[in-house]
Amino acid sequence: MHIDRFEISSGEKIAIVGPSGSGKTTLLDLLAGIRSPTAGEIIFNDVNLHELNDAQKRKFRASKIGLVFQEFELVEYLTVNDNILLPYLINKQIKRPPKINNRVVELARSVGIEDKLSRKPLRLSQGEKQRVAICRSLIHQPDLLLADEPTGNLDAANKQKIVSLLIEQAEREQSTLIVVTHDQSLIDRFDRIVDISEFGN
Repeated sequence: MHIDRFEISSGEKIAIVGPSGSGKTTLLDLLAGIRSPTAGEIIFNDVNLHELNDAQKRKFRASKIGLVFQEFELVEYLTVNDNILLPYLINKQIKRPPKINNRVVELARSVGIEDKLSRKPLRLSQGEKQRVAICRSLIHQPDLLLADEPTGNLDAANKQKIVSLLIEQAEREQSTLIVVTHDQSLIDRFDRIVDISEFGN
């Protein structure tokens, strides 16, 4: 089946599946405005991402989209607290809310790392790093949360914990959640499953 139009509803939780190299990460990059489509268009809340310049895309992404990378992408010389605040530190165009420090503590508490805020990433376990990455993706209350293979290197029990955490946090923040995964044991947790092969010619 070929998909000509792909629509995502606000608050929906979607799993993107498909074989390695099929374009799952590319799809996330397109949805985040990191890449531009060679054909067609991507419209996010009436904004056509293809019509924005690079600076406008960065601002839009920083304010509207939360990203959880497979390798976490934490800054090793920053504390957990500052890694969570990173979207505000690297993009001065986003106004920092007056009670943002309270929000950092609240998010950290919700994922069980409140006592790790002063630590550097080198002193964290893989699971703790993952939780920092999730907090960072949620700090600015994004409309859309994108996660690329967030459970790729975890055992079965921790995979379920991380998916539960993503779903709980997305519901808590009223964010739309899109997760790329190759793990069939996780997909029944989502509202909809999209096979990337359906986007083929």
